[in-house]
Amino acid sequence: TESTPIGVVTEYLYAVKLANIINAKSAPLASLINWGPAMGFLSHQHALVFVDSHDSQRGLVNELSRDRVLTHKERTKYVIANVFMLAHPFGRLKRIMSSYQYFDGDVNRGAPTVSTDDSIRGPEFDADYQCTRVSGWYRNMYVGNPYVIWGNARFIRGIVIA
Repeated sequence: TESTPIGVVTEYLYAVKLANIINAKSAPLASLINWGPAMGFLSHQHALVFVDSHDSQRGLVNELSRDRVLTHKERTKYVIANVFMLAHPFGRLKRIMSSYQYFDGDVNRGAPTVSTDDSIRGPEFDADYQCTRVSGWYRNMYVGNPYVIWGNARFIRGIVIA
């Protein structure tokens, strides 16, 4: 795109395509062998990728409405998507979402504020949303370990077996 010479660009299509595959709407898991530019994404070095964002959760971006991306409300699939995103080499930058409690349709509610006594005032942080299964993880590239079997992917702490 015209912005790639400037720097990294948010790849909104990533979240939609990953959700469709995990929800078995568009293609089988084995189709992830083509994950990256072959699926219409930006080039690796220009892509910031994510599973969801504050906009996509609340349906603020038409292309990324809530029924097309995964959110913390689908806990198991959401964790799987974040694990895949961290494990797969595509994407120069990866963003894991952390947010606060909101209600469907409540698109104008702002972030929590801090009072003069340093206590947090609403909206409250949502413990279910604070994806603790992912928060302590980091991305570690395993150079020279190719993906082999795309019909059966398994994750073990420390290594990725595909």
